[in-house]
Amino acid sequence: FATLMAGQSYTSSNEYNIHMNRKFISKTAFYEGQKMVAKAVEQYSNESMKKALDATEEGAILSGDGRYPIRRNSSHCTFDIINTQSNKVIALRVADKKSINHPNETFTSTSNMLETEAMNRALQKIRPIKEKVSGFIIDGDNKNRGLLEDQNYQVIRDPNHLVLSFNKYLDKELMKYKKMIPGIPDCFRNLRTKIKKWYSNLVFMNLNTDIKKQPG
Repeated sequence: FATLMAGQSYTSSNEYNIHMNRKFISKTAFYEGQKMVAKAVEQYSNESMKKALDATEEGAILSGDGRYPIRRNSSHCTFDIINTQSNKVIALRVADKKSINHPNETFTSTSNMLETEAMNRALQKIRPIKEKVSGFIIDGDNKNRGLLEDQNYQVIRDPNHLVLSFNKYLDKELMKYKKMIPGIPDCFRNLRTKIKKWYSNLVFMNLNTDIKKQPG
């Protein structure tokens, strides 16, 4: 039971028991038990999310993000929405590609649209508290931003994603201009970390965009 609750696969569990010189159950019995546990977990999670959704207060700020099982050409994506004030998950939805294993699915587009589809399904679950939402935090995916704006949500860019994106840009620019002073092989030597910290702090500051753009 503990193995099933931990979400381990039959292969990993069986190999562990072999190393421990213990007899393990058959694959059929394992997956039958997994189905039973999965139903109980799903029921509990739905009840928990419904309770958290109903407890949402005015001015709530939500945060959402998608998860793929693999990086490219994934067959499905999950999207969860969290209330940042209570730190509770209030909605979770999955989008699968229509296939032999999922004949009742309606999604037939490309893999890079799976997250937006899963997000759209999750947004349907929070409709009852939509008027209480003052902002929705997401990463830099323009498709998701467009979906939120179409549904009249105030979009807030996740500062953590902003920092990651800017660091990639900054690394490229510092490498490009490191020899801009004649005779010095790297004019940013020992300064890169300080520069990144400064811009990281700037991103998190509650300042408008025009002020952030001003030179230091």
